[in-house]
Amino acid sequence: MAVGEVLARTDGPPAPGFFERLAGALWMADGSFLVVDEGAEAIYVFDSTGRYLATFGGAGGGPGEFRRIGTVSVTPGDTIAVYDPIQRTLTRLHVSTGLLESSRLPANDTDLIPTDVWPLAADRLVRRAYRGDVASFPAPPTGEVSEVRRRDVRVVLSLMDRDEESRADPIEHAGSFSGMIPLGEVRAPFSNVPLTAVRDGHVWYGSGRDFHLRELDTTFTQTREIRWPDAAEPLDEDEVRELRETLLGSTPSPGHRRIVEAMFSELLRPQVRPPVRRLVLDPHGRVWAGRFEPSPWHRHERLWYVLDFERAEAHTVTLASHRAHGVFLADVGTDRLLLIIRDALGVETVAIVAFRDREDPSRPAR
Repeated sequence: MAVGEVLARTDGPPAPGFFERLAGALWMADGSFLVVDEGAEAIYVFDSTGRYLATFGGAGGGPGEFRRIGTVSVTPGDTIAVYDPIQRTLTRLHVSTGLLESSRLPANDTDLIPTDVWPLAADRLVRRAYRGDVASFPAPPTGEVSEVRRRDVRVVLSLMDRDEESRADPIEHAGSFSGMIPLGEVRAPFSNVPLTAVRDGHVWYGSGRDFHLRELDTTFTQTREIRWPDAAEPLDEDEVRELRETLLGSTPSPGHRRIVEAMFSELLRPQVRPPVRRLVLDPHGRVWAGRFEPSPWHRHERLWYVLDFERAEAHTVTLASHRAHGVFLADVGTDRLLLIIRDALGVETVAIVAFRDREDPSRPAR
């Protein structure tokens, strides 16, 4: 497998002419693609050459507007499904007709408000929610961060219908962890990231703490699993030191420096680095697992493991040749990748990059 040339690039919609803060991008069946801008709470659609086509959403609480764009999916017929966790709304859009419907999901468990919702089938939704706990530690002196309390989160995956009625037993597994200090919550840069990917009636999930992934079908029955114990690596002290120095250098104020020091406390440093940060499913049913890499930019994975079940093979794809300040693999097509690239000034662009399967270069273009 090889990554080729950049075929097209877009810097943003005509107005304002740039992206504010990108959360992802997805291919459409006709070769066009959408871009999710969480800074503008908007979704932009471009054709296969990067030419702007349409804008949906915008910040607000009216029809077709979003308080916060959460999960975005492309369902059959190129219908766009958007879940807003603040309003608990699932909105469906289409490029040619605009807003189709927006329905509020009923609340049934105030302790488990879903942060992510994916359509799985015509009448089924996958819901991901979190429950957290703060370890019991003596409260540190006011303003000090020498003693950090660790907050561990559990993930609950549920199969629901459109009325939020459960259709299978929920699945609970380990989530990420963070730190609590008097200044607030701080992220743990080497915490595992819970993994969930949904596409074409398949759900893959895992905790991210080890390389153990499971697949579910539309009834939430497990169909396959992947275990790769050798993917575990000890935490590299050089990586820890380099990231800490980078973050300290970018935050000159005393308050921010105290937060960075808390982020790197012993309590928030695992012995083993998480092997996987993200999952992407491609049109051939392959699972792309992005290797965990510490970075000031939360989304940055250069090395990807591609698990091909049809051929019983595993490949690696490296995005280093397209690395600027950071690179984010947003979606995989048949022979093209959607990348979000961030430069040293924080400017983000979306690039269409050629992708070739060396074993079968004749696969048709999407």
